[in-house]
Amino acid sequence: MKTIDKKASSTSTIFVNGTISNPNLNQVIRAVSTLIHSIIIEDIKEGKSINTNSNFYSFCEDKYILENLNKYEKNKLNSYRKITSHKEII
Repeated sequence: MKTIDKKASSTSTIFVNGTISNPNLNQVIRAVSTLIHSIIIEDIKEGKSINTNSNFYSFCEDKYILENLNKYEKNKLNSYRKITSHKEII
């Protein structure tokens, strides 16, 4: 990550790593992945599942397992459905 030399300023300058026109994509990806992961964990704790008609069903492992069931080893299905940790996502 590129560092910026920050010097004191009497004009209250704000140093930023990204702007609307030039976003820091690593920070955006980290923020979105953190949010998605948090939502997944909350939903699991509440016993919720993703409806097959939902726009988010594409993110569900079951979609791909059910579409290609013959490609997966039956005894490993639970490991395919494992929820990754926050660090594994980013």
